[in-house]
Amino acid sequence: GTMASADCMWKAFSASHPTFTLPGNFDAAGGAGIQELVIQAQCIWLAKDKIKNAAGCEPILDDLKSFEEAYRSLKEPSGLKDLAKPIRAILSCYNSTVRLKIQDKSSWPRAELGKFAKYSHPLGIPPPPPPLALMPRK
Repeated sequence: GTMASADCMWKAFSASHPTFTLPGNFDAAGGAGIQELVIQAQCIWLAKDKIKNAAGCEPILDDLKSFEEAYRSLKEPSGLKDLAKPIRAILSCYNSTVRLKIQDKSSWPRAELGKFAKYSHPLGIPPPPPPLALMPRK
């Protein structure tokens, strides 16, 4: 059924990039901060083509290129510490200009959230909460 196909999609996807297992004890894996970076990095990796083509994301394209090169060769999650600043800059720009951008403030939040839920996940499960929801502070 649907779960089996989703499981196969994950297996196919996981072969194409580094995969890190989320531990029960964050201390052994470098702490919760490292695991947060792992989740953020995987989000960027999945959306990298959308980010490259998104209007408004031009300022972070150099960061994205550097991230991609470093992420491909990454062997340990702790290596993400050096990428923390570009990871957060990329997500901040992508979230504010594309992923979480409010199109119609008159019907916000119901219409925007409904539209977002339709395309956010193939199984209809909402996306994970922060740390992915980084937005620039103004």
